[in-house]
Amino acid sequence: MLALDAGYIDFEFHQKVNEGRNHNVVLVDGKGPPLKTLLGQPVDGGEDAYIENYFTSEGVDYAEMRAAYQGVQVRRRVMFLGKRYFVIADQLRGDAVHTYEWRLHGNGGGSSGGTYLRTENLARWTRPQAELLAYLPLLPGRIFAEIDTLHSFDYLQELTHTTLQVQQRGQNAEFLAVLYPHNLHETTPVIANATATGAQAVELWGEGTLDVVWLPEAGADSAVVTGHEGQLSSDTRFGCARYAEGELRGYTLQGARYLRADGRLVLSATDSVDVSLDFSDAGMAGFARGPETGYGLDLAWEGEVDSVRFGGTLRQVALPVRNGFLHLELAGAGALNVVRAVAAPKQREDFDGSGQVGFADFFLFADAFGRPSGGD
Repeated sequence: MLALDAGYIDFEFHQKVNEGRNHNVVLVDGKGPPLKTLLGQPVDGGEDAYIENYFTSEGVDYAEMRAAYQGVQVRRRVMFLGKRYFVIADQLRGDAVHTYEWRLHGNGGGSSGGTYLRTENLARWTRPQAELLAYLPLLPGRIFAEIDTLHSFDYLQELTHTTLQVQQRGQNAEFLAVLYPHNLHETTPVIANATATGAQAVELWGEGTLDVVWLPEAGADSAVVTGHEGQLSSDTRFGCARYAEGELRGYTLQGARYLRADGRLVLSATDSVDVSLDFSDAGMAGFARGPETGYGLDLAWEGEVDSVRFGGTLRQVALPVRNGFLHLELAGAGALNVVRAVAAPKQREDFDGSGQVGFADFFLFADAFGRPSGGD
């Protein structure tokens, strides 16, 4: 209960908590999805919304929401990154110039019993054992503010909490937000802006990894992001790259044809695809989605391949791997797993000349390099 829904007081007072401003949505000129009423009472829930393009993978869960209200097309993309924290990307396309207000209701401040603190563009709602961090990039013309609003957990209860408000004016707008819940005994992650052209981008350091997430601007065909681990470029509509020990260890791309890391091609597709992959010494695992009519996927790869499994239609695997790329011909969507071939172990040496390899050879080998201490 770190990010709040407004709840329900009782029927007589439900109008206090049932409007768009009471929920975690983007307001358009101060209004959310319309609440249809008759004689002052709500008779309909407002506009329809659709959950689309969702998937789960080894390292990421993902879904999109599509809606339209107040003359604006709204698409919200939600990524549960590393099964640890959330990245939310909102894209708004309007029919005229509007004031857009991104809202997050946190369980702190007011009479909630928790505390709220904002330092520039990092907001923090803190309870006795856990807290929620919310970070949005600083951009020209963007305004950060807060307001205390109402919620109810129990019948006839009226508590207040502090709501973060982030305003941006224009015909179109994008909001990229990181929501990081954590126990107070855990290390607080470091979150900062990343340098980007054609996009807004954020870096997050936490638990041995560096994540870079970015959201392109309206009208941008591609984006270039420069962070502490190097430069990324792609035509994706929403992207994330994960680094560990200075190496690229995974990425999630929505509607992409390519990804380059420091100028080196990492992924290439014949059509716009959704791809989420995590890499390890054993291979790669994740998710891929493209047209049912088929698409080609080239993935940067070292070594040989033992096996490929795909939840959609696997039409072709081009082996052996050539020029550092694994080529796949796929159709549809599903889990994608590629297992790396393990090199055969080297021939064991007969150190004592007995014609057999046994414990005597082990001890001769150990004597040459120093036996373990303690007589083991």
